Amino acid sequence: MVQKIVKELVDSGQLEF
Repeated sequence: MVQKIVKELVDSGQLEF
């Protein structure tokens, strides 16, 4: 669940890790 959201954010470039 959370992993899917994180993946989508990273794929959109909205999340930086």
